[in-house]
Amino acid sequence: MGTRRAIHLPGIVHGPGRPAGSRIGNIILSATLTGRSEEGILPEDPRAQIHELFRTMTRFLDAAGATIDEVIRVNLRLTEPALREFVNEEWAILFHDEESLPTRIATFGPVAGDAIAELDLMAVTDN
Repeated sequence: MGTRRAIHLPGIVHGPGRPAGSRIGNIILSATLTGRSEEGILPEDPRAQIHELFRTMTRFLDAAGATIDEVIRVNLRLTEPALREFVNEEWAILFHDEESLPTRIATFGPVAGDAIAELDLMAVTDN
């Protein structure tokens, strides 16, 4: 399988000893990711924050050595159902092949801090 490797991401800080994700061999799992920019800024506008959330996801995948095509599962937590509209917009940009879609689960409830959404993911890569 290989040795476990922590994945760190500028702007995403979980605290000492808690990376943004981890990888063993070809399996990658993220911790909870939010829509913070590389500078740690969380947009106030809901559409902009969801956009940044998906940008954070792609930055995480880059740092892990994976691509969007290798994502197999995305778990989303949204503070309110109306945010699905913005999620669906970003989802359609990243995942548009109906025969090659990751699974997605969205739940509703509070998230940490001032964020309105968060996600975690699993990817399996060939490299």
